[in-house]
Amino acid sequence: MKKSLYRTIVCIPLIIFALTGCVRQKSDVGNDENALVYTITTEPDHLDPFMAASADSRYVMFNVFEGLLKPMPDGSLMPAVAESYQTNDDYTEYTFILRDILFHNGQKVTADDVVYSINQAVAYKMNGMDAVRSATASDERTVVIKLTASDSEFYYNLTTAIVPAEYENLNTHPIGTGPFKFSSFTPQQELVLVKNDSYWQDGLPKIDKIIFKIKADFKVALLDLQAGSANSGFFDATSALQVDVNRFDVVYDNSNSVQMLALNNAFEPFQDIRVRQAFCYALDIDEIIQLAHNGHAVRAASPVIPGLKKMYNTDLDSLYSVDLERAKELLSESGYVDGFELTITVPSSYQMHIDTAQIIVNQLARIGVTARIQQVDWSSWLSDVYQGRRYEATVISVDGTTLSPRSYLARYVSDSPSNFINYNNPEYDRLFAQVLEAGKEDTHMLLYKELQKIISHDAGAVFICDMAVPKIYKKGIKGYISYPLYIFDAAPIYFE
Repeated sequence: MKKSLYRTIVCIPLIIFALTGCVRQKSDVGNDENALVYTITTEPDHLDPFMAASADSRYVMFNVFEGLLKPMPDGSLMPAVAESYQTNDDYTEYTFILRDILFHNGQKVTADDVVYSINQAVAYKMNGMDAVRSATASDERTVVIKLTASDSEFYYNLTTAIVPAEYENLNTHPIGTGPFKFSSFTPQQELVLVKNDSYWQDGLPKIDKIIFKIKADFKVALLDLQAGSANSGFFDATSALQVDVNRFDVVYDNSNSVQMLALNNAFEPFQDIRVRQAFCYALDIDEIIQLAHNGHAVRAASPVIPGLKKMYNTDLDSLYSVDLERAKELLSESGYVDGFELTITVPSSYQMHIDTAQIIVNQLARIGVTARIQQVDWSSWLSDVYQGRRYEATVISVDGTTLSPRSYLARYVSDSPSNFINYNNPEYDRLFAQVLEAGKEDTHMLLYKELQKIISHDAGAVFICDMAVPKIYKKGIKGYISYPLYIFDAAPIYFE
């Protein structure tokens, strides 16, 4: 292997939040005075990173697992389990040199562990990993990944978790290399993570423990916060208006996911593009943003978040505007002159989606569609709606698993197991296949924008917004940073 044939990416050590004048409490792991008690309203569907389907699982377990690379707040990637990496000129081969680090169980991370993890990601058809031809260990600290075709964006997929080879208890006792170690999980109650004292990044984490308290809904979570049995949490816009600003700080961050009225394209009325387009003309997105999100949201007219500025197709923002007469015409042309009845299934743990659905019910009534809301628990939503596709419509936010638009768009390929809206357009499939064949990122950008145009014109779903989701922290909790991904990073958080 000639070094001259490779572009080398140099690892520069990252220093996060150099703190001055900060006194940390000297407490052991069992002392909850140095614990972040963070409320969530949905529990992880799997602790095994290769099995997890929900964004909320990734949100929490970001603190436990790391990939060869990890995302940064500015949207870049930094080496994590890898110390450095390089790729050949045509982007068909990536070579990684590993850090000298330990798993949470004290076992040294080796190239065999990385090869095993990459192969697991391929076997479980994780996003982008179908491009892998082979992953091999050339020595204990070097891994070579060869691709089936040139792909300059492949490194975005390498945030996938690295775990010990042949370890079979990931769902009951997950082991990674992240800043926090798994301690315990009590379903419907709490998930506890403790500080990884052997973490490779100096000075992190800054707290001893995270207790993710699982609450039925935001109202119950808010009671915990106000009573002092929690000191932080993920909330909705309504809850954020009810907290005492003298006791709590409210931080608004984009969710980095696209809220949508997802339409099951296999449901008879939605098999007709005119019905789906009628819904796009009927919904007043500005009204939804103001009423359901108190104005804290950014219009998202495609499956890609506007935060990915280079790749988001801004032309689509004006594709549909409120036009009730046009919506009625389209329904009439498709044979639904008197409208039809519709059930919108919504997970009960997400008040912002329930609020959005209620507004949508009122807006659809203007064009003669009679909609009702069916609230279900999170596990039922995952099994019946997301996996079983047994629904008519739903309100949900869908995130991307990586910093590439590809992870937002891949799910809408007709045969994707994640295509829960049953979208099917051969032209979309053909163009997405071109993305996989195009090696250069500038070509990708054009294709990504065209893919967004196709699915938005087809009204595969009604894409609504990227919500700004409030996180609430007790005064004195500092260090929170945001990412252009739906993740929660507790490592830099500290108590003033």
